[in-house]
Amino acid sequence: NTLLAGGQRLADHRNGTLTIAQASKSDQGWYHCEVVGGQGEKAMGSLYIRVVGSVVLEEENFRNNGSYYVVVTNISSV
Repeated sequence: NTLLAGGQRLADHRNGTLTIAQASKSDQGWYHCEVVGGQGEKAMGSLYIRVVGSVVLEEENFRNNGSYYVVVTNISSV
């Protein structure tokens, strides 16, 4: 995990997943990722995250090995 700007709320993971804990409207916007491989090759991507509201999850229905998963909708990528 690499801690990104935003303190403990934002973290990226080795599998390419970005976690935003306690997302709010201020987290809405464009997110950009650039990866440089061992041979200097680059891959880039961008996506717009739209925060549409909050969801209350029942712990027993959404727990998997100590992690919580939320399906995010309304995402556009370019």
